Amino acid sequence: MEITIGKFTLETLTSGMYERPKDIYREYIQNAVDAIDSAVALNTIKASKAQIELCIDKAGRTIRVSDNGTGIGVDYAGRYLLDIGRSPKRFTNARGFRGIGRLAGLAYCHTLIFETSALGEDKRTIIEFDAHTLCERMLDEDVDVDLLSLFSEVVSVKVEQEARTKHYFNVVMTGVEDTDGILDVDKVREYLEQVAPVDFDKAFGWGKIIKSKLRVFDFSPSSYNIFIGDGETRTPVWKAYRDTFNSDRLRKLEDNISEVHTKIFAYECETVAYLWYARTSFYGTLQNEAIKGIRVRKGNILIGDKTTLNHISRMSGSMDGCLVNYTYCQTG
Repeated sequence: MEITIGKFTLETLTSGMYERPKDIYREYIQNAVDAIDSAVALNTIKASKAQIELCIDKAGRTIRVSDNGTGIGVDYAGRYLLDIGRSPKRFTNARGFRGIGRLAGLAYCHTLIFETSALGEDKRTIIEFDAHTLCERMLDEDVDVDLLSLFSEVVSVKVEQEARTKHYFNVVMTGVEDTDGILDVDKVREYLEQVAPVDFDKAFGWGKIIKSKLRVFDFSPSSYNIFIGDGETRTPVWKAYRDTFNSDRLRKLEDNISEVHTKIFAYECETVAYLWYARTSFYGTLQNEAIKGIRVRKGNILIGDKTTLNHISRMSGSMDGCLVNYTYCQTG
């Protein structure tokens, strides 16, 4: 019996998988931090030198996400990057494991390109998806083709020379449609300040205290050097928390943190989550959308958004006067 995977499966695996177009950045950063973790573990690079860079050229309609993690060797790149739903990270502690997140950008650009090289190899692999043709073929009702055949029509693979000292993975999207501000550096920065696995800004005085309180439980949230820019300038990304913030929609009163508390959650005698929350004067509803709500993170990457646990906070009672942040750490 012959089984066919329909072409519209791809739509489910790209735009259909994510609530917001900006979630493409979360997917590519998630893969990048996994590569950096591997590189640090293999002594390929020091953690302080590892970095992820997002370059957004709005005029040129181009997005580039680069990391200096392990990269992928030429003998493995084709299989790892073209297979769908299969990942070598399955059943590991890596953040990405489904083998589909790398395709997220297909829904928003004309061309999606992966460039990668591994340390010690004199080659680099370039895999290019003609996303524009892919979209046209998917929308053409007269074209009855399965997903694998369609992929073979729109994917090209080539190998070029590269310095043996290089190790990296680049995602390049060209002909990007500015859906939901994915080409707006400021809007993307606001998104990353909430979602990305970055450290507290040094200007946030409570940041050190929060981390020291979490270390009492032998837990340190992982953070990475992430930069964003437009090609001419780039700046680091930090979490959005600040010592002072506005409360009350009408009066816009300045509020501040008076103290910070931490807590752990256990399930079947194993710690599964760590919580920090800040006590404030609570002059009214917080106005900064970037810090409102109960936040859930895995590997220091935000899951959902500020509304994800609203149903829990309603059941458990008001959290008036608190800034709440769950830092979720999977064990086992």
